[in-house]
Amino acid sequence: MPRNRRRLPLAEFFHQYRDEGFFYDRTQSAPDEFERLCEFLEFPDDLDERRELYEYREARREYNAALTNQFNHIYGTRVDRYDAWHDLCSRVGVIDIPDTIRGCKAIIRETHVNLVDLTEAISNDSTVETFDTEYELREYTIETRKIFPRANIHSGDLLRFLLRKIFSL
Repeated sequence: MPRNRRRLPLAEFFHQYRDEGFFYDRTQSAPDEFERLCEFLEFPDDLDERRELYEYREARREYNAALTNQFNHIYGTRVDRYDAWHDLCSRVGVIDIPDTIRGCKAIIRETHVNLVDLTEAISNDSTVETFDTEYELREYTIETRKIFPRANIHSGDLLRFLLRKIFSL
């Protein structure tokens, strides 16, 4: 479970729209809920048109920050913390988790996992799907629109280590 019991950043982000009548469904993926929010707020379907709207850009910026902050809340920000690497190994289904950062890092470096899925895996027994290749990860990421923001001021060293260049494959 996350380090404390306060409302997680993604829930906090979506909660701000509750008074307007939008209710966050935690059982759905964050990107799907963000898309549903965009429809609720009546943003244009065309992405280029959406991007011209200040309200959309602001909502997207806040959503990206919430996604990043939730990752940080669950896993931490530092690459020198064994517990972060242990949690990551556990979430990707490693049975015999190494007892060193170096060992965990070696496994994670070779593991292809979607960061949005990792961010949404908030219970201790959660595991996420892994992929055999970066190409398979890329296909899944694009198909599900589970795209993690690459540049966010809240990104810690751990998150930066995990980010892949999905669109340059």
